[in-house]
Amino acid sequence: MSRRVRCWLSLIVTLVFFLGLFPSGTTAFAQSEIEFTDVDGHWAKETITKWVQQGLIKGYTDGTFRSDDSITRAEFMALVNRAFGISEKAAIGFSDVSANDWFYDEIAKAVKAGYISGYQDGP
Repeated sequence: MSRRVRCWLSLIVTLVFFLGLFPSGTTAFAQSEIEFTDVDGHWAKETITKWVQQGLIKGYTDGTFRSDDSITRAEFMALVNRAFGISEKAAIGFSDVSANDWFYDEIAKAVKAGYISGYQDGP
């Protein structure tokens, strides 16, 4: 990964965490009721709860958040897109991304925003 890309990624991650410090004026009432089964006693519970209320994160369909797991690239893109309000999508044709994948739209948004791209030898 080039130095320029690493610099941009570092900036994005820093901004996302910085945005988490401020309360949002709009919260999704349905999401504020979510209680994860695996965050009690976790050091990040307060931030997780706040980010859910802000609509930045959702957790898994089984009611867990899995806060000690590494974040995937798709989850990271979803977080960045929500934090910055990115909604425009580009047409994508990555061989490892199906239109049925939950992250398909998130990748399309990230491509349109210009902070990700495929490899030179093909999508």
